[in-house]
Amino acid sequence: MDEVYGQDQRLRGLLEAWQTGYVLVIAGTPRISAVATFAPSSAFDADDERAATWHPMPAVPPPAECVPLPLHRLTGTFEQRLDRRAPTAETVGFLTDGPAGPPEIGGWTRFSDGTPTGVTTVPLLMDSWPPPPHRHFGLGGSVVTVDLTVHWRGRPGNGWHFVWFDSRFLRHGYVEIDGRLWRADGVLVAQSRQLARYTPPPI
Repeated sequence: MDEVYGQDQRLRGLLEAWQTGYVLVIAGTPRISAVATFAPSSAFDADDERAATWHPMPAVPPPAECVPLPLHRLTGTFEQRLDRRAPTAETVGFLTDGPAGPPEIGGWTRFSDGTPTGVTTVPLLMDSWPPPPHRHFGLGGSVVTVDLTVHWRGRPGNGWHFVWFDSRFLRHGYVEIDGRLWRADGVLVAQSRQLARYTPPPI
């Protein structure tokens, strides 16, 4: 049986923060690496007189008026763990053979079993919707993560959060996916950027 273990490394100390790395090794070969920078969560409680928001949370209907993601078109137990509601039927129409749209997707999101959104579950929400290229090109291809970076910008709240993802450039088989996560009161919780390898569906 292949040996699987992790290697935790303290990398360096930073101003009011520290950084650590982790490598997942399978059968002697490093497969996944992660680097995390930690800072005191009390920073989110301090007054920020210079705060500015140039791109606020989109004006969308409340979750009860939004469109549930059609889970019957998605596979895997992960899909069942999340309750997701798109702001319009057009946003998720490509999942039911509807028309293509711009490479952007998202909506209200929470855990189906009532699990609260915390700092350890935020990274999962930042990769919780079908990739934006699927809305433009349709299902059948693959979008495989090469790199995912998540930046915490505030404390998560209770219940519903609104998340939105979009892509701008597909070059030489690589596409970026930018994500933003807001609390229901419009406060930004996290941002993400993912670089992924896109393979189109077979012709």
